[in-house]
Amino acid sequence: MRRIWAAVLTGAALMLAGAGCNFQTYKAVPLAPQAVAARFRRRSLTSSGLRAYLRRAEGHPFKVWPLRRWTPRLLTLAALYYNPQLKAARAGIGVARAGLITARERPNPVLSAGAGYATFPHSPWALHLGELIPWELAGQRTARERIARRQIRAARLAAAGAAWRVRSQLRMALLRDFAARRQARLLVLQSRQQARRTLLLRQRWQAGEIARPAYLASQRSLLRERLALEQARSQVRQARIALAAAIGIPAHALRGQSFAWPGLRHPLNPKFLPRARLRRWAEFNRLDLRLALENYRVAEARLRSQIALQYPAFSLGPQYSYGESQSVIQLALSLVLPILNHNQGPVAQALARRNQLAAAFAALQARDRVAAVAAREQYASAWSIWRTTRAEARLAVRQRRAAGQIWRHGQTGRLRYNQAQLAADLGAQAQWQALMRAQSALGALENAVQRPLHAGRVPGAARENRQVNNATQK
Repeated sequence: MRRIWAAVLTGAALMLAGAGCNFQTYKAVPLAPQAVAARFRRRSLTSSGLRAYLRRAEGHPFKVWPLRRWTPRLLTLAALYYNPQLKAARAGIGVARAGLITARERPNPVLSAGAGYATFPHSPWALHLGELIPWELAGQRTARERIARRQIRAARLAAAGAAWRVRSQLRMALLRDFAARRQARLLVLQSRQQARRTLLLRQRWQAGEIARPAYLASQRSLLRERLALEQARSQVRQARIALAAAIGIPAHALRGQSFAWPGLRHPLNPKFLPRARLRRWAEFNRLDLRLALENYRVAEARLRSQIALQYPAFSLGPQYSYGESQSVIQLALSLVLPILNHNQGPVAQALARRNQLAAAFAALQARDRVAAVAAREQYASAWSIWRTTRAEARLAVRQRRAAGQIWRHGQTGRLRYNQAQLAADLGAQAQWQALMRAQSALGALENAVQRPLHAGRVPGAARENRQVNNATQK
């Protein structure tokens, strides 16, 4: 009897010792806000870590570092490296992968032991020792793994969507920065021309050639131009702050940096964007649609899991009892009887959830289809307006040149030439604003189909979509 108990206890001790070898210990990782803020303030576009990341993404050695000019593609990679939104999305992938580890785990066996006082005269003590090993039926563990794998795919698609939003926010912020700086330069030129016009009108008013209201009206125009210039300079500062936030670096890290946007002044012709292709991209390429489809597949896997749970799991294992100087070895079975319910409630909830996600996917696909077509029409209209405004601005420049030649030959006054200069400056400002509206509409169209639409027009831009997707795998 002692040998039997020694063997059983030795086996149990070895089993617990073997399981203890895989136990993990807790390691505290305190989150210090001061340290996080200090790391953020140290971020820059000249760090060695960013250089290594760009080298891996672009396959370029970048022998000249820091870079002299940053293009939208390189700034997008910098945003994918620094922006906290993508870091949080990547952490979500890690959570989903940990869920797969949980789904793969098998239930642990249950070891039971007991002792009691018996009324037998020869053996007053009764001892019991048993082990129950759980068994899962109907592929329940496989169903859990299927759910976990689908959730990993959904987390990756969510991270890809976060990467696209980072890219979209960066493009918008960079466009605002270019627009604000160019607008400020144009307003400086326009303010100078208005100051010259005011000076000429003042001289004519003092000479008695014009009435005072004309001179005062010119002064008011000059004050409005100066106010517009101050507002434009404020917008330049705000746009630079927004650009730094889109990248994920402090605003002071952009000081001294130069930016270039190849193709900014030549937006894509809408004839290269057929409606059928855009509609197809909106219906099948958008990341939110693919995420909705993956969520539907997760719901379907959950439904299969709940159906599998109709068949209850059972536990089976040996038991040993000793009492009245007798040893009893038996096989024990533990089973939940499916009498009062057959898991109907969870099955009904999973079925309703799957139907809900199917309807949501259809509604989302219809919305994205309409949004893509509408964004295409809006961009085509903005592009057409820009073309007309550009032609008008070029005509104003030719008129200014002609007025300058006439003025230099003494056939007209300086005031008329100044008026032509003002008209040319206003035309350049209107052309630039129309170009910014066209580029903004192009960005909205890119968001509608979640695809870069300037590929093939700018060298290297065709790789941008792959870079955004690859960023989620880091």
